[in-house]
Amino acid sequence: MEMHADATLTLRSKTVPAEAVTRRLELEPDHSWEPGDSLARRRSPRMRRVDHGWALQFSAADAGTALSGLLARVEPGADAIGDLVAEGDIRAELVLLECDGAGDRGGVDAHVARLATALGSSLTSGGESAAGSARLCTWATTI
Repeated sequence: MEMHADATLTLRSKTVPAEAVTRRLELEPDHSWEPGDSLARRRSPRMRRVDHGWALQFSAADAGTALSGLLARVEPGADAIGDLVAEGDIRAELVLLECDGAGDRGGVDAHVARLATALGSSLTSGGESAAGSARLCTWATTI
């Protein structure tokens, strides 16, 4: 099985709409949503989002490259992201999903540290879980 990794930075808020985040960061998200939007249209159209969300994603063959690519996309708005999180109304989450997690993590910890430094915060591990050939790693911001 070929390795594949997705790195996603998500900003969530109960009060700050995605369009306000886009204006402040001057970065277009790959995905955004508002409260009431459907979580999964095909599988369960009745499940609705409860928060505002804004997300950037980068996909690559390995975790290190995915995180590096995400960092390159985030860097232009990193100070503004750090400021938004520091203001307290927005929570940032970094999720790394690897399919076929066997093998080298590609310097994941170093890339996560670089991303945290760029955002002016630290990212604390939410843990890892594995199922079959996929591994999910999550981090959340702490100020």
